Amino acid sequence: MPGETGSDAGLLLFQIRNLIYKYEQRTKKGFNPGVTLSVFFARIRQWLTGMGTVSTRKQSLGYSAEVWKEASAGVYSTIGKAKDLQLSPPSNSGNVVLSSQSPSLGYFNLHGVQDGPDWYGQKDFSSESTGPDYPIALSPSLFSGKVPSPGLVYSEACYGANILEKEHDDAMSLKFLDSGTDAFVGSTCIAYGAVTLPLVAADYLGELFWKQLLDGDTVGYALMRAKLTLAQEMTRVQGFLDGEDQKTLLSFVLFGDPLAIYDGLHATPKPLFRAKAHPAVKTISDSELTPTGEDVQMPKAVAKTVKKVVEEYLPGLHNAQMKVNTAGVKTFSDGSKSPENGRYYVTLEKSVDTQEQKTHHHFARMTFDKKGKLVKLTTSR
Repeated sequence: MPGETGSDAGLLLFQIRNLIYKYEQRTKKGFNPGVTLSVFFARIRQWLTGMGTVSTRKQSLGYSAEVWKEASAGVYSTIGKAKDLQLSPPSNSGNVVLSSQSPSLGYFNLHGVQDGPDWYGQKDFSSESTGPDYPIALSPSLFSGKVPSPGLVYSEACYGANILEKEHDDAMSLKFLDSGTDAFVGSTCIAYGAVTLPLVAADYLGELFWKQLLDGDTVGYALMRAKLTLAQEMTRVQGFLDGEDQKTLLSFVLFGDPLAIYDGLHATPKPLFRAKAHPAVKTISDSELTPTGEDVQMPKAVAKTVKKVVEEYLPGLHNAQMKVNTAGVKTFSDGSKSPENGRYYVTLEKSVDTQEQKTHHHFARMTFDKKGKLVKLTTSR
């Protein structure tokens, strides 16, 4: 439960008082037979949500950079209708649709910067959107007592949970907690996600988190379960956790009440279970990769795919700085050989200055197997 920088403990005290009030109200309500059926009704609600027949879909807010609309729709469809996802552009801080009635859930997939409070959209270069390439999509000033923030928030913005030396008007996460949000999940540093399906990294974690939450878990338990599932699934698919997977697991944190639940259930959370054994996880380190020399060319298949991916999904990075690394032979502690042996890792990096004198640092990373096939694409948020 965070506070602001400095000696003023107002934000922290506000959260504590709010929690005391809410839990006192829950206690006063006493026993309710419906509470004991929370898990059952949670599963029924989740099933109906998939059919699009329940009103709880209207109790969510989704907001994404236009360039990531496909991946964002994949995440948001867990808690709302993809067609209701707002995109920036054309939406911006001046016309984004907010409500005087706080939505229960809020999903944000926007750009964040380390040295500023605002979150930004990004134009899809294949669209006909007008205006700046990186419009201000969300500002702390948009939320207040009259326009409360969502009850539970998951954000993929880079530095979305960076609160070091910041007051509530200097960080969206703190502003959320000051404006009605019970729990906020976001990244303390650079976050990575997909451009399109399948979902990876922060996108995949978000999808898993929302599913656990709608299944009746508390926010803290939902985030823990989502991280465990991501680690297990990526280990199953890849054979290990790469740098982006590890950064996602480490950088996404929870601010606020870890026992908060999706209020559409109006019930206590389902019981928590702790696994007896820790899952087996294998990791690789980017520091162990070998940079290719300038005189060493990428395989033609890799070079061709890099050009195609940049043209199709990352046109803004056509003149980015490129680094190519290869993975040598590695053996895990259990004696098994790493599936990454012989892979190529292509990293694109570019910095873009905006009209607001802020700098967006963009990173994209492509992973190719030893045959030159693209097996993973992630971009920074």
